[in-house]
Amino acid sequence: MVSAITSFQQAKTRGFLGDLLSDLEDVSKSLVGNSKLSINYEVWMPENLSLTVSNKYGDVFIGRTTADTRVTLAHGDLRADQMTGAVYLDHSFGKHRINQVGEANLTLKGVTSDISEASILIFESSSSQIFIGKTEEIRLDNRNDKILIDEAEVVSGKGSFTDLTVKKLSQNARLDFSYGEVYLDQILKNFSEIRINGKSTDINLIINQ
Repeated sequence: MVSAITSFQQAKTRGFLGDLLSDLEDVSKSLVGNSKLSINYEVWMPENLSLTVSNKYGDVFIGRTTADTRVTLAHGDLRADQMTGAVYLDHSFGKHRINQVGEANLTLKGVTSDISEASILIFESSSSQIFIGKTEEIRLDNRNDKILIDEAEVVSGKGSFTDLTVKKLSQNARLDFSYGEVYLDQILKNFSEIRINGKSTDINLIINQ
């Protein structure tokens, strides 16, 4: 296991060493205050090991992982290539870009989310913008979001004050929306089910003939 923690604390030691530590702390605070100090960690590890990252006020870059990946990120951005194991992402106030993900549980607040390809996506989100390229299944629990999906097989869930656009839907949609918009721009003719409950919601469906 690798663990790294960065913190700046008040030096309590007196004497020459204490004064020196105090001077160093004053310099570090000055540098941090002027945004002249950055601390970066670079970790190389086998892709089949589980990964847990927690970070505030900084960015995270992940290459390829095949095991469980857990990321908690606040006030920072995430960039990831391939995460084919189970993914748990709790992200607030930032943006992320993921090329490929297997099954992912995402808890978002104030985030711009961009995912190119996924198997299963499970969202609990608020005040975010979500862009999905291609996914087999997406489950939604959204409030005050804007969601754009290029291609999906199954879309389900609920939303309030949320706008949802799916450019191509191939199988089914089961949605419960209030005070928002639902646009299914292209529903393939061999779809199995469309069930939408709307309250003060604009619904636009286009079914291929």
